[in-house]
Amino acid sequence: MYADLGESFGTFKTCKAVYESIIDLKMCTPQVIINYGIFLEEHNYFEEAYRAYEKGIALFKWPNVYDIWNSYLSKFLARYWGTKLERARDLFEQCLDQ
Repeated sequence: MYADLGESFGTFKTCKAVYESIIDLKMCTPQVIINYGIFLEEHNYFEEAYRAYEKGIALFKWPNVYDIWNSYLSKFLARYWGTKLERARDLFEQCLDQ
C-alpha cells in the first residue's frame, strides 16, 4: 500500500526509494517486484527494471518466481528482439537452471 501511495503522490525518487526499502527489508511479494519493474519501465529506466527483476528472482524460489521470470523474459525480448542474443541466452539458461 505504501508503494501505491508513493506512485500516486510521490516523486520518482521517493517512489523508487520506497520500493528499494521494501525489497531490502524482504517484505515484498512477487507482485511488488513486477510492479516495481513496470514502474521503472514507464519512466524509461529499462536496465534498472531488469536489475529489480533480478533482485526479485534472487529472493524467491519456484513456483513463486515464475511470474517474475515470465515478466522479465517477455519484457527483455520485447525490447531487445534480435539484439543482445548472448544476454538473452544467459537469462534463459538461468531460468532453466532454477
